[in-house]
Amino acid sequence: MVVGCSQLHYYEDKNFVDFVNHFPSNALKNASAILVIPNNNSCSSCRRMTLDSIPYFLTIEGIKIVISDNTIKNIRLNVQDKILKNPNVLTDSKFLAKRYGVVTDYPVIYFQNKEQNVISVSITGSTFEGDLKEIMAIAENHTRK
Repeated sequence: MVVGCSQLHYYEDKNFVDFVNHFPSNALKNASAILVIPNNNSCSSCRRMTLDSIPYFLTIEGIKIVISDNTIKNIRLNVQDKILKNPNVLTDSKFLAKRYGVVTDYPVIYFQNKEQNVISVSITGSTFEGDLKEIMAIAENHTRK
């Protein structure tokens, strides 16, 4: 389990803990990985590839997705309602992920390794498509039982 009221001590970055604490206490319960997606920063092609990958990520047991932007209106402009209604998708309409430095311009996945350390892997713009595939593989390897 990556995060939760009693497990937050596993992650030493206070910013990540502060970000997670903005969600209701049970919202990220049972998450073995958290994918944070900035909705408005990356280029339109990278944003579209990321948003198009959400249905795939939702097939992975234990993953929670946080879509972050500065307003809920912006999130709704780009993300389908059926995805937003999924209980494994949370919205951050105050762009707290950016404010706390949890995410920059591209998606980041957080997961816990065998040593109980929380690891983050971020996508970069220059190798976006390959990085997105790597994050998909990480999500599968660290969440499926």
